[in-house]
Formats: sequence, structure tokens, C-alpha cells
Amino acid sequence: MTRNIHYCDTFWGEEFNSTDGFEAVNRRMKDGIDTCSVVLSIVKQRAKCEEDFSKSLAKNFKSTDYSFNSEIGRLFEALESFRANGEKVAMEHQAAVKELTDCADRIQKFVDAVKIEWRTEKEKAKKVIQEKQKQYDKAMQAKRIYYEKSKTAEQAEISARFAALQSPTAVEKTVKQKEKMQQDASKAEAAYREAVNTLDEIRDQWERDLFRYFVFCEDKDKERIKMMQNEVWILTNIFSSTYVAADRCCEDTRFVLEKVTPEDDIKEFIEKNQTGSKRPAVVEFERYVNTVISDGPGSSGNLARNGPGPVVRH
Repeated sequence: MTRNIHYCDTFWGEEFNSTDGFEAVNRRMKDGIDTCSVVLSIVKQRAKCEEDFSKSLAKNFKSTDYSFNSEIGRLFEALESFRANGEKVAMEHQAAVKELTDCADRIQKFVDAVKIEWRTEKEKAKKVIQEKQKQYDKAMQAKRIYYEKSKTAEQAEISARFAALQSPTAVEKTVKQKEKMQQDASKAEAAYREAVNTLDEIRDQWERDLFRYFVFCEDKDKERIKMMQNEVWILTNIFSSTYVAADRCCEDTRFVLEKVTPEDDIKEFIEKNQTGSKRPAVVEFERYVNTVISDGPGSSGNLARNGPGPVVRH
């Protein structure tokens, strides 16, 4: 069984003032927020695309420029189904806009909350880190002074021993100098010891605070990963359900189209609009008959009563 590892166990360092672990965890938090922002941007852009597409699609199918009123029969039903289902597809995309917007709002709310909490916790951790570094500098300064004073006192002790071999006046002077140097060394030692004790108290507080900070960051990272997993899952379902709904609408139209037969539609057109099955009679050639009969040259002639009668000219 694999043992779980945690931020609070793995982001320390042996160098006393190292902040490498703190900075590494901070980068992780920042990168996580950036990831959320990228996904948020994608969702918002997708929502806008869906909305624009939905409006354009609905406008296209509702346009008065496209009319099937002159069509009849099964083809008319199929075309009307095509239009109606096209409008349904537009509505499905519009519904996706609402779901995408809700998703974007949840991600935005999470990011805003994490930013506020992280900023507060990070400032606390930074403050105790700075206090530890500042006290460390004080302790090192006190150590330097303590070492200098101790060395001076040691040299004064050596000088006093050599002075004992000289005149009493020199001995008295060196003894006083030795005592003063020893007093200064003792004060420096006390100041150094106090600085180290204070540093240890601050270090202990730093360790507790940083431990809590690492736990906080890991908890928020877990929440972010789980949130992203859930939201991307929801997004995938939104896309999938939109496509499935659109395909269902298309399938409805395909079902109507399968019933279209040219023969039935032609038959319906004939039944509703036929004008008769008899053709008009043949127009035959009719020869013109002259109504004036001539008896020869110079004859006045007689009127013939054959034919329809005389042609009267005006």
C-alpha cells in the first residue's frame, strides 16, 4: 500500500533561512488559480459561441424568406419537420448557454474565495518567516559580538599573566582591564544566549505556522482538483447532451423523410389540382368557300345560295 505524502512533510529545508519550500507551494497555488482562470475563459467563450450560434440558427429557421407553403404531401411534412427540429436544436444550444454560465459562475466563485483565503494565510506565513529571518540576523550579530568580546577578554587574561611578572602598577592596570573585558564578554554572552532563545521561540512558532500553511494549501489544492474534475465532467456532459439532443431532432426529421415517396406526393397533387382527363377535340382544316359564282366574262352573274350565305362587306 502506497503511503500518502503531504505538503507539510515534504517542503522544508535544512538551510535555516531557506524559503524554497514556501515558494514552491506558492507557485503551485498560483498555477492552480491560473488553470482555473484558463478553464473559466474557455467556458465563457464557449457560452458566447453557443449563444451566437443559437440566435443565428433560430433566425435562420424562422426567416420568412424560407417558405414551404407551396409544397404538399410527405415532402411538405418532412420540410416542416426539418424547420421545427432546426428551431429545437437552436433551443438546445440556448439551454447550453445557461448551463455554461452557471458553470462559469461556480468556477469564478471558487477562484475568488481561494484568492482571499490564500492571501490571508500567505501573509501570516510571510510575517513569521520575516520575523525568523530578522531574529536570526540579530542572533548572528550577538554571536559575532560575543565572540569578539570573549576573544578580547581572553587576550586581557593573557596580558594580566604577563603583567604579573612586571611592576605592581602594571599588574593593577591589566587586572582592571581584564575584569572589564570579562564583564563585557559576560554581557555579550548573555545577550547572545537571549537572542538564541528568542530565535528558538520564533523558529518554533514559524514551524507551527508554516505547517498549518502547508496543510491549508494542500487542502485548497485538493478542493481545486476535485472542483475542476467535477466542472469539466459537467462541461463534457453539456456538450454531449447538446449533441445528443440535436441528433435526436435530426432523427425525427429523418423518420419523416423516410416516408417521402415521389409517387404519393404526385398523386396528392393530382387529386387536389387536376383539371380533367379529356383532351380538347382536334382542330380540323376548314376550306374557305367563295360565295360569289361567276358565269363568265362580262356576266353579271347570279348569287349562289350554297354555303353560309353572302359575305357582306362594309
